[in-house]
Amino acid sequence: QGVLCLDGDTPLHQKAAPVTILDRIGAGDALAAGVIDGWLAGNMRAALQYGTVMAALALSQAGDSVITTREEVERLVEAGDSSQLIHR
Repeated sequence: QGVLCLDGDTPLHQKAAPVTILDRIGAGDALAAGVIDGWLAGNMRAALQYGTVMAALALSQAGDSVITTREEVERLVEAGDSSQLIHR
């Protein structure tokens, strides 16, 4: 369904990115990595976007490592809530 958090008193929700699931291993870790990256940059909205994209990329790959680049993640984040299916 996505991810939900509170930024102070403001609830934030980010839908899950559409993905063809190949392997579930590492998706939670990838979500956490994306959220931490955005949080450290001081932007919780971006944190949720990065987290959901990173989780989708993890789900689309076999194994527990996410093979991607910052450019790919940013391109998918910029695509927003489009129906662009993440498939590898």
